[in-house]
Amino acid sequence: MSSIQMVVPIVFWGGKVPSHEITRICKSGDSGTIATGCKTGELCLWTFNKENDNLELQPQHLLLGSGDSEILSLCFVKNWTGDRNRVASLTTKGTVHLWDAKDGTCVKYITLPGNHTHIKAMDRSRHSETLLVCWGQYPDVFILDSSSLQTLFVLRSSHTPNWLQQLCFVPNVEHRDAVVAATMEGDAKLWLVPSNKVVVYQDLHPEVLYEDRSVTLNLISALTMTSFSSGRHSSVLVVIEEAWQLYDATGGQMKLLAIHPCEKIISCWGGGDFLSMDTVAVWSKEGTVVIYKLSTRCIPGHYHGNSVEGSGSTSGAKIMCVLQPRPLNTITGPSCCCCVLYMWKLLELLQQKEHSSTPIPAHVSQSLADSWSYPAMPCALTDPLGKPPYPDITCGLYLPLFGRLVCGRSDGTITSVSAAQAATLLLLQHRKFTKGWPQHCIMTGHNGRVNHLLFPYAHRPVFDAQFILSGGEDFTVRMWDIYTGSLVHTFSAHSGAVTDIVVCPEDMSPRFQTCVCSVADDHSVAILSISEKKCLLLAASHASPIVSIHWRPAEDFLLVNCADGRLYVWQVEACALDRCIEGSWAQAVLGNTPDVSKKQVTDDSPLRIHSMRVGGDTLTQVMLFDPQSVMRQLSRLHDLEEQLRAQEQSKANAFRSYLSAKRQYNVVAGPRQAQQPMLKMQRQPVQQASGSIQENEKTREKLSKGIASHRRDEDDDLSADRTKQLISIVRLLLSCLHAWNLDTDLDKTCTTQLGLVKPARPVSYGLLSRGSCLSLVLPGWGLHKVAMGSTDQCDEKKSIQLNAIQMAHQLRWQLSQSLTTQHLLTVVSTTNTLMNQSFGARLLAEEGGTHHLTSTSFSSDDSDEEDQVKVVLDNAVRAAWSQVAALHCVMLPEKLGSSFRPPHLPVLAGRYLDKCLEIREAAQALLQSELRRVGVGGRKGLVTYWSSKLPPLTQPRRSRGDILARTDDDEVDASKRGAVATPQQQYTALIILGLIGAEFSKAGASRRHSVTEVETMDDSIARQTARALQNVLLETKPSLHTNLRRSAIDLIGRGFHLWEKYLNVPLVIVGLLDLAIQHPLVMKSPSIEPVGGDSAKLTSILARKALITMMMAQPSIMISTLAKEVSTHLAHSHTTHHPHSSFPLQIGAQLPPATAGIVTPPNKLLADARADMFFLIDAAIDKCMQKVTLQLVEVVDILLFCIDTDQLKKEKYLLDAYPVFNKLPILSYCAKTRCMAVGAQSGRVAIYDLKHFRCHILNAHSYPITALNFSDDGKMLGTYAYGDSKISIWLLVSGLFGGMSSSPKCVQSWLAISGSSPSQTSNSSSALYFTTSLEWLSSKTILLRLPGAVECKYSL
Repeated sequence: MSSIQMVVPIVFWGGKVPSHEITRICKSGDSGTIATGCKTGELCLWTFNKENDNLELQPQHLLLGSGDSEILSLCFVKNWTGDRNRVASLTTKGTVHLWDAKDGTCVKYITLPGNHTHIKAMDRSRHSETLLVCWGQYPDVFILDSSSLQTLFVLRSSHTPNWLQQLCFVPNVEHRDAVVAATMEGDAKLWLVPSNKVVVYQDLHPEVLYEDRSVTLNLISALTMTSFSSGRHSSVLVVIEEAWQLYDATGGQMKLLAIHPCEKIISCWGGGDFLSMDTVAVWSKEGTVVIYKLSTRCIPGHYHGNSVEGSGSTSGAKIMCVLQPRPLNTITGPSCCCCVLYMWKLLELLQQKEHSSTPIPAHVSQSLADSWSYPAMPCALTDPLGKPPYPDITCGLYLPLFGRLVCGRSDGTITSVSAAQAATLLLLQHRKFTKGWPQHCIMTGHNGRVNHLLFPYAHRPVFDAQFILSGGEDFTVRMWDIYTGSLVHTFSAHSGAVTDIVVCPEDMSPRFQTCVCSVADDHSVAILSISEKKCLLLAASHASPIVSIHWRPAEDFLLVNCADGRLYVWQVEACALDRCIEGSWAQAVLGNTPDVSKKQVTDDSPLRIHSMRVGGDTLTQVMLFDPQSVMRQLSRLHDLEEQLRAQEQSKANAFRSYLSAKRQYNVVAGPRQAQQPMLKMQRQPVQQASGSIQENEKTREKLSKGIASHRRDEDDDLSADRTKQLISIVRLLLSCLHAWNLDTDLDKTCTTQLGLVKPARPVSYGLLSRGSCLSLVLPGWGLHKVAMGSTDQCDEKKSIQLNAIQMAHQLRWQLSQSLTTQHLLTVVSTTNTLMNQSFGARLLAEEGGTHHLTSTSFSSDDSDEEDQVKVVLDNAVRAAWSQVAALHCVMLPEKLGSSFRPPHLPVLAGRYLDKCLEIREAAQALLQSELRRVGVGGRKGLVTYWSSKLPPLTQPRRSRGDILARTDDDEVDASKRGAVATPQQQYTALIILGLIGAEFSKAGASRRHSVTEVETMDDSIARQTARALQNVLLETKPSLHTNLRRSAIDLIGRGFHLWEKYLNVPLVIVGLLDLAIQHPLVMKSPSIEPVGGDSAKLTSILARKALITMMMAQPSIMISTLAKEVSTHLAHSHTTHHPHSSFPLQIGAQLPPATAGIVTPPNKLLADARADMFFLIDAAIDKCMQKVTLQLVEVVDILLFCIDTDQLKKEKYLLDAYPVFNKLPILSYCAKTRCMAVGAQSGRVAIYDLKHFRCHILNAHSYPITALNFSDDGKMLGTYAYGDSKISIWLLVSGLFGGMSSSPKCVQSWLAISGSSPSQTSNSSSALYFTTSLEWLSSKTILLRLPGAVECKYSL
């Protein structure tokens, strides 16, 4: 549900500053954040602070995700619900992105059809909402919801429709908001937008609105159009190149108030905006800003008379000041290609009494180049391979199979380096194990820039994993050996620079399946055979540059799409041009041709590296760590350890047997007599030992072959090289993410015992969000204070560098909540994995992370001591990792203080039931820790905020008439709720409120938290939350195995002590049983097993765990409900194959309807859930015996229903087959008559005839039954009640054939010895039932044993 992916990016920016040519700029309402867009598609978020009258402007995040599409428009979207603001961007491809203004993550994105040019935010304060308005080269205007980006309204023109230039918003027009737009012909059109439209996040059909009025004005070539409202009056400012115009838009009128031409110092205007009702700022295209003070007659509501006449009239506005940016040559930094952001202290300038037209320089200027200055120290992964100046990296390719990064450079060389080793050398402090790092090779052969790299094996395993391909400026495609770095072959088919290489699709003919296709800037395409090492096809008849290539394998066609719109169709086998098409026909063919050449083979790699161009030619490398893959690989290391341990144990056992046999025969026999027999007797054990050793040698040989072949199948054993690579990745990841310099002792433990290394330079992090959008933290953010006062002295620089590293660790936790959440989840989940995987932790703790996988020391003299030492060391390492997890999960806010950005609750809620077990547990622990940290007041605030975002209550489609009674409180008035929350908000609200109610309510949290940490949830909110959880659980429309349903399952189980009185308990229990039986699984324990990506299995396990938790919390309610459901099921099935205390029902009684499940029919559900119900009752007997004894009859009813009828018929010794009955007190079984008697708290006795499937109820006593027992022949039953001190003997068998009587008779009763009075008796204690018993000494004598070793005999 979260928009942030569970991937940890670490950025290597390199020493070259990316160009950021700003084309669009916008600021938030509080001016705390500024967003800029550039031509190459990147967005930059700048933070603005004012401390002690000093302006601080810093670039914080660079947002990537728009590709190479230019940013056409930007706007800030205000979030009225108190959450974080958003930034909306529009690209040339028509894609609208919604970015988080704090951390830069992509919240939502959508591609709209048409050629769009502008997007604006429409703040509607009266309705507390913001809408997005999009328009472009078409006559319509689209109004989008700012949360879901769904189209709400479409504005159309009924009179002379035309494209729109600019538009703005005017409130309070006929009690509605108006959209005023200027068309290409200069007309002004006005639309009235309805008040509030409730957004339903399903299929929404936009409402079409037509204009209310149209006015002919001279608004041709409008550059900007903005409005300002104060009370009932509104003004509109329109800027064209020659002048700016002011209109009175009150009530929707467009009355011209003033026209002001360009100033002498301005060649043409570029845009303008209001600063206040009487102050406007107009800027030129060169960057000069002129601020005007408007006269009274230019302010709506203050002027008298008519509007100005003629376009040449002046406004009477006075110049207050002129703002002029400083010349570019005054900017300091390594590069001047970056655009500069300027800021002025405008309030001080406007408060000056004397106004002047003299240009005022900016008070603050900042560019991206300043982030690359000392002490940020940005670097590239290839920096350890040489000395500066480094050649520019032109292309990059990461090979997960080998863990190597291959980079092409501007000097024609290709480098291959171990990525983890290079990153460790750059980011972490050097250690002994880093000596000789990084392992690398440099391949030379190209005579110019390397443009492209390709690893064919990554696309299809039919290729040899030994070779990579490169294309360069020297017109060649070269094939290299990745192991040796040698040049294998050179293809010289082109007469221009090679720009791209792709793999031919797998559906081609066999000859072309091992071929690649290269594209060059001479407009040619070549098909090159890797196996034959020659060119099979050269297509060079194209008249314009090639845009893309496509394939039609079935027709044997290669389609070449060119920039002039022509599509060339080549026959691959015939090596000839088939035809050339253009126009709509070409577009139709391309539209029906899938792109099959970009497919790659998926690889479960813990690390990937993306090389992407940022700001033109600058290549930035981003390491993407996958924590889930890391944990999967560590678990496989544990399996490898078990395999190696078994191999060594088998070898050791064989060697021990050989030594013991040798010693035995040498001692027993004499020298001469024993010599020959000893050899004979030794032959068998020696052969056994040698055979075992040979088998192990074969196993070791297979393992070595697997290491050498580098097979990609992850089910095989990990090779030694990949194990070292994995340990290096884990060390690098945890060393960069650990919170250093907060606990000195823990830092020392991490470096000496756990194998972590302190960072040696500031690290740039990032976030990966929806649509593979990246938010990258720029280098040097927050380090400007460290650099102040720096000198050229060496000691000063070292001190500044050390302070910068320490500050960078602190600033990381102050950057954004999402970044904090991502890092905490990764650290806590990985450390928990290492605590459970001692083998991986041991490898990490060893120097260099190496381990001899094939240790041959199996002499067993000191093996026990070595095992004990290993256990002690493993426990110490496990305790150290536990301290690391505790620091990040609990103590981090206290260590960092008020500057700490706490985890983002929606992100944690999105990972609450992640498919990965370790991440799921970490998210739940962090969420509970954060809720505990905020205290009672903070939790009350969260309850108040999120209660309005719960899913709306709807009437369930399944109900039992005698149980479910819908009340008026269930009906939710949509008009009172306002706009429905987004699905993600509903999911977050359900998690947070459900967890607060389950863990921090007084109903059940006192056993986990102190009294001061809990609070009582409001009854109405608790009821609303419980009903929302129930509706989500029982909903049938979505998939059964969604995170939302699984969360509802877990929270219902956790908080059943609170939700029980608000839930329809039978519906919930039956629904959980229905989900549990969807995946057959034997419940060995109530804990969740790691299930990987099996959604059905995870849902089933969670449902079973919830049922067990509910049984432990409210056993009485659970047992009663299950017993009623069993009784109803038997009544509806009209069967007598199960004895039941309440069956058969009375003749003529109306049957209650059976409770329906979610997908399983009611007549089949309970029968399929017998194993689960049996396990539930068994767990309740083990954990809640005192409460189970109060409902023994219901418990036995359920247990007998869960036993198969055939087993009830055949199994004579039932208690031996089902030991659960032996755990129950007040129960007796006679194997001879196949009868079972159970005593109840009401004084009744239920006698089950398992042979004839009948049940008899005896009104035996007035007080709870304390003991009972069958006679040896099963004809009599003795009962005893401690409350009335009475023993009764019942005759059960009568008739000629000895069958059970339909009405057993009491044949004898005695008053037992008097104990305490019934009012003083504590019959609720289960100890009384286990210390009191009846025993038949003979068919006429019965013995009563009482507490205190008191025995009494009674004779018939």
